[in-house]
Amino acid sequence: FSPDGKLLASGDRNGGLLISDAANGGEMFTLKGHNEAITGLVWRADSQVLTSSSEDGTIRIWGMDEGNQIKSVGAHGVGTLSLDGTHDGRLISTGRDKKIKVWKADGTLIKEMPNRPTLPLSGTLVGAEGKIAVSGDWGGKLDLWNPVDGAHLGELHSSPPRVTDMINWHQGEI
Repeated sequence: FSPDGKLLASGDRNGGLLISDAANGGEMFTLKGHNEAITGLVWRADSQVLTSSSEDGTIRIWGMDEGNQIKSVGAHGVGTLSLDGTHDGRLISTGRDKKIKVWKADGTLIKEMPNRPTLPLSGTLVGAEGKIAVSGDWGGKLDLWNPVDGAHLGELHSSPPRVTDMINWHQGEI
């Protein structure tokens, strides 16, 4: 749903993107451009712009006054896996190219984080000012980044350690 609650955006695995009237479900716009699965949708705070990502590797910015495409960005050539945004319009995306990227609201690249050893499945900008980028990978690891300079700030592991590792740690072997 758009921030003002008036519009509903939905995407499908064939690249279809539909904007509906939230009050009555009526179709307002069919946004054509993506040709593979939609992987992310982010509304701008004023509900006038929707940004979408797709397995086709692009991020597209759409105007809601007429349902027109404002810009298309080749974000992750082999597939964009996730898209998220902040209240100030910045975006973060992850892709099959094993990269995490931070974008201005207009689709201009701010920073690209170094390639990861495993697929970064999702990313988000956290904190009141979005001063930390967090990406999560297939193995359950969360990486923390500075979204301005790309510095790696640390990592968190959401997967518990193996029982043998815990036993060895308690016995002082690790």
